[in-house]
Amino acid sequence: MANDFRTFGLQLDDFARRVGLSGTTVAKRVGFDLFGRFVRKTPVDTGRARASWNISVNQPDRSVVGEVRTRLKKGTHLPKGIQRRGLQQAINQLQSQTVFALTVQPGDTIWISNNLPYIGELENGHSQQAPAGMVAVSIAEVETTMSRLEAQGIKDAGL
Repeated sequence: MANDFRTFGLQLDDFARRVGLSGTTVAKRVGFDLFGRFVRKTPVDTGRARASWNISVNQPDRSVVGEVRTRLKKGTHLPKGIQRRGLQQAINQLQSQTVFALTVQPGDTIWISNNLPYIGELENGHSQQAPAGMVAVSIAEVETTMSRLEAQGIKDAGL
C-alpha cells in the first residue's frame, strides 16, 4: 500500500502542474476531501472507529478514542442508545479537531491516520456496512474526480 500512496502523491503533483495550481493547494483540498470520505465511509457500531480518524501535518496523530464498554455477548449488537452515543462521540471528536485550521506549507506531508488495531480489518471488508473498505474506495473516487475535473477544465472545478 505504501507504493500506492507514493503513486497517489505523484499523481497529485502532476495534476497540480497540469491545471496550474500550487501543489500545496491541491494537497490540502484533496487531503481534507479524503479525510471526510474516510470518516463518512467508516462503518459504525460503537462509533469508535469513525471517531478515531485524525488529520495532521508532518507527523501522524496516534490518538484513538476510548473503548465503549458493554457486557454484551460476542456477536450481539449494541442497543440503539449506545450506538447513538458512540456516533455522537465520533461527531464530537471530529468537530474538536482543528481540521480546517491546519497550515500546510510546500514540502509538508498531510497525515490521515486511524490507529485502532482493527481498522485494517474494516478496510479489508470485515464489516457488512463497508464491504469494500473506506480508504482504497475513497482514493479511487478522488482519482476519478480529478480526471473529470481536468477534462472539463479546472475553472469549473471550484478549486
